[in-house]
Amino acid sequence: MRLMVYIVNEGGHDYSAASSFGELKILTKGNLPVFSLDRIRERIKRGLKQFDPEKDFILLSGSLVPNVITVSLLVKKFGQIKILIFDAKKGNYKQRELRIEW
Repeated sequence: MRLMVYIVNEGGHDYSAASSFGELKILTKGNLPVFSLDRIRERIKRGLKQFDPEKDFILLSGSLVPNVITVSLLVKKFGQIKILIFDAKKGNYKQRELRIEW
């Protein structure tokens, strides 16, 4: 199974540098109905059906609302996720891990 990079909200940027971490998959594109949280959540859940927290990455991008929903869903389900954050100074992505324990 190939590693995946889930782009939360594609906004017209060049994400090709993230392909070194896995195959790129877009969860949402462009402007979203940010007051329709249930619709956004369901769209994201459908896109994350094959998500593997041990292998796959979430690439934070675009609107804040789908990013918050995506991270919340995955942390609730798995307790941890791997995130890619773009370093504008170096022009590449940095990998970070988020673990939530109460």
